Amino acid sequence: MSKSITPFNISLLFLAVGIAFSFTIYAETAYSIGLTLFSIVCVLFIHELGHVIGGRAVGYQFVYMTVGPITIEKAPNLKIRPNHHWLTFGGVVNCIPPQDRLKNIVERHKRFVAGGPVLTGITAIASFAGWYVTEWKGLHNMAFSKRNIK
Repeated sequence: MSKSITPFNISLLFLAVGIAFSFTIYAETAYSIGLTLFSIVCVLFIHELGHVIGGRAVGYQFVYMTVGPITIEKAPNLKIRPNHHWLTFGGVVNCIPPQDRLKNIVERHKRFVAGGPVLTGITAIASFAGWYVTEWKGLHNMAFSKRNIK
């Protein structure tokens, strides 16, 4: 496989194509597709961040996190760099336990693994609660009231 066909480069290509289509009659479709892809990457980022938080809570050392086209690594400071590996495109976190505290590693690893779904669930509940509050107060319907429709 060519070195130019990497997740980062393909993501840049999709971004350029989306921007190009935003000046055509397909702008609404381009915005919808772009927003959907951006939302998917955001959800993956929140999920993987949950694993990092879960790992840090049990004393693991953060090494790197990859989500879509970017990789965040700690070596020795936090660095953001392009992702060049398709196997990690969907998201991966690497945290290592300290060598001196390998007791209860199974319980600690369960918490590390559970961090992703827990933070995803908390974020989903908070998002639905925010939507419900704005919908219930009529903020959403205000934009579609009869006086605003021509």
